[in-house]
Amino acid sequence: MRRALVAAAVLAVSLVIVPTSAADVPTITYTIDGIAGTNGWYRGSTYGNNVVVNWHITGATGFGTDCNDILIPGPTTGTARHCTAWNNDGSLTRYTNPPIKVDADPPTGVGPQLARAPDHNGWYNHPVVITWSGSDATSGIAGCSSVNYAGPDGAGVAFQGSCTDSAGNTTSTGGALNYDATPPALSGISVGSTPDANVLRWTSSDPAAKVVVRRAPRASTRSIVLFRGSASSFADKDIQAGAAPAVSAPVATAGTSGPGSEHAPSPATGPWAARSSSSHRAKPSRFAPG
Repeated sequence: MRRALVAAAVLAVSLVIVPTSAADVPTITYTIDGIAGTNGWYRGSTYGNNVVVNWHITGATGFGTDCNDILIPGPTTGTARHCTAWNNDGSLTRYTNPPIKVDADPPTGVGPQLARAPDHNGWYNHPVVITWSGSDATSGIAGCSSVNYAGPDGAGVAFQGSCTDSAGNTTSTGGALNYDATPPALSGISVGSTPDANVLRWTSSDPAAKVVVRRAPRASTRSIVLFRGSASSFADKDIQAGAAPAVSAPVATAGTSGPGSEHAPSPATGPWAARSSSSHRAKPSRFAPG
């Protein structure tokens, strides 16, 4: 009997001193219920500007209340949480997750800036750079749009751009401008003579273009303006010998003008000339003879 009791005591001691295997140590992992953004950020979740940390524990007989699923409110530039689990044999694991960054708020104050003021009469007549800017209080601005606007032509032409923060949230805004980079042109220039007048006729590609009719002697560089306005014809009733009226390319509202040199048709009573320009072009250029 005594020998049996001694053997049992030795067995009991041996059970206590057996080391715990690695398989008995609790394992802790986690997942995040949220919308993944960029650069390690979360853009909130389906619950709003926050995420939920879900802990996953294996090989444990117990764990602390810090291992319950936990809501991390945003915005935040980094919030860490931990979880502790253990076994009955005394083995314990404590895990702290890396800081979780949450930003579901898009950039604010986003708007466009044009590189210069309109070229003429509220119109742009050659390409203009448009850049957007904005701010973001949590993750910061990652980038904003920049475009070199070069068309299409039109009044109140809409343009659109945006700014994006480091978490991937975007705010888009737009604007409008008056743009016309296409010079007007004259065509069909002709003259008809009557006993009382010479009638100059033309067609402008821009009906709103202002036409200027001038008279100058052939050998002179000086001229006088006979007519200025939006029209398609002019009757010269004060014909002067050796004086040449001439037609130049129209000038449009945006300040663009047509190509070439002055067009001077020659009626029976002698050559004369006219030129055209419109209110949104800076100054006319002369029309090449057709």
